[in-house]
Amino acid sequence: IPLQGVCILVDQHTALHRDNQQRLHCGTGPAWAWADGTEIWALDGIRIPSWVVTDPDPKRMLGPELENTEQRRVGLAHYGWDRAVRALGMSPIDTHPDPRMGALYRLPDDVLEAPGQATLLVVDNASPDRDGTTRRYGLLASGTATTVIEAQASLAQLSVDEFLALDGAS
Repeated sequence: IPLQGVCILVDQHTALHRDNQQRLHCGTGPAWAWADGTEIWALDGIRIPSWVVTDPDPKRMLGPELENTEQRRVGLAHYGWDRAVRALGMSPIDTHPDPRMGALYRLPDDVLEAPGQATLLVVDNASPDRDGTTRRYGLLASGTATTVIEAQASLAQLSVDEFLALDGAS
């Protein structure tokens, strides 16, 4: 494995999957595997536990089992944000006409360690990918947010008034 300033010698791998940016990525199995059973599971270059691909569960992905936000993001993006919302039985508590601003959901009490600590804001990316597709993202916003605007303001660490004063916010 040649790296900048270092080279690691290992047995030849049996599988190696990367995305178009050369990051480790495989949505159907390990992204990198060796004959001795060693495996690295990854989506979009982010290491994940195997169950995120083999037995995906949005409740587990939002809970404490995943170590960080990036793992949750890639896992739930792979699973599908709309599918996760349906699987968790969530109804929007507020929606904005602009999908880039999003729809706000109250997370079920049994999803997070401390019920009510967060809401889920599902938004469309403001800028399309190179191929023209627009990605959907889920963001954990303040548990006190009851509107999309309050959730957006909490993510920007602004008051609602400060957020609304930003150019283009509505």
